[in-house]
Amino acid sequence: MDIAMPAAISTLGLPAEDSYFMQHYIHNIARIALAIDYTGNGYRSLLPMALREPAVLNAALAVAASHHSRWQHTTDVVSRRYLRAASTALRDRFSKPEHIHSEVTLATMLLLWAASRLYASFRDGQITTEELNSKANELQEQIRSTEIILEANPLVSISCQSGAEPFSTIGMGQEELRRRMVATAEIFRHSSHIYVYRIVNGPEVPLTEEMEASLGTAQELLTMVPDALGPGANLEMGSEYLKRYGCTEI
Repeated sequence: MDIAMPAAISTLGLPAEDSYFMQHYIHNIARIALAIDYTGNGYRSLLPMALREPAVLNAALAVAASHHSRWQHTTDVVSRRYLRAASTALRDRFSKPEHIHSEVTLATMLLLWAASRLYASFRDGQITTEELNSKANELQEQIRSTEIILEANPLVSISCQSGAEPFSTIGMGQEELRRRMVATAEIFRHSSHIYVYRIVNGPEVPLTEEMEASLGTAQELLTMVPDALGPGANLEMGSEYLKRYGCTEI
């Protein structure tokens, strides 16, 4: 999503520092917050609300300031100011019953939670590269262990009960449903492999043979899942994923 951020924000009168951190939020945080960035990115769509509502604005700036400090390996001396301002605005909203269940209040709470976690992790110390690689390797092993063979017959439960029964739908044969469920689960598994790999390795790092295989398999499986958003939607999304995380020319 292309936004002329400097012009758009400066015309709305944000101070220079606020404008800088909001650009970081829109261009960097919103982009990496989702496995696949797209025009309907919910984090980026908070911008109009943030520019109207001080609670959301300061919460978003707190997230951006804290993340920027970690990103640049500098001491976080700014985010607490935004956190205090957002918390004060949120407390004021809680004092008015008509605001308690509003989207503004919910968005503020979610952003404040993210900001507080970033601040706490910065305070407790940054994770080393070795620790990050170790955690990523452990996670990759867990992802590998969830593989489902295409001939599997999964049992799906839609309740919190421990038992699982075959899931049935009206107008769809059991074999077609089984095929779609397995393909969808495997698409998510392969996508998770690639996403974790890209957390540790930047886009300039070539994919390993295993990651290349996951990309190819995920793209093949996309043809087995119906296009929920219209003809070609799944293949378009898959190609977008390949371009962004596989750095592969489609």
